[in-house]
Amino acid sequence: MAATFTTHLLNGDEIRYPASINGIRAALPDEFHEKFDEEVGNAHARDLLLVLHRWALMPTPAWDEDITKVDALREEERLLVEAREQEADSE
Repeated sequence: MAATFTTHLLNGDEIRYPASINGIRAALPDEFHEKFDEEVGNAHARDLLLVLHRWALMPTPAWDEDITKVDALREEERLLVEAREQEADSE
């Protein structure tokens, strides 16, 4: 059996996704193979796990959930920065 990671979505669903470079590549649509190979091949060793994790999640429901979380965090950060700028302008 191929190595996998397991995670749970917010709705409680469990998903498994590949935990090897070859498994991740095989799970990707063909049109992403070249970009995957380039990015993994050029990744600094310290960043490789993060790069692989991102690619592993891409073809799963966890990808959409993560993107939604990241977008929400970016919006929260943007609002905080705007609020701080307004406070500084009013002083």
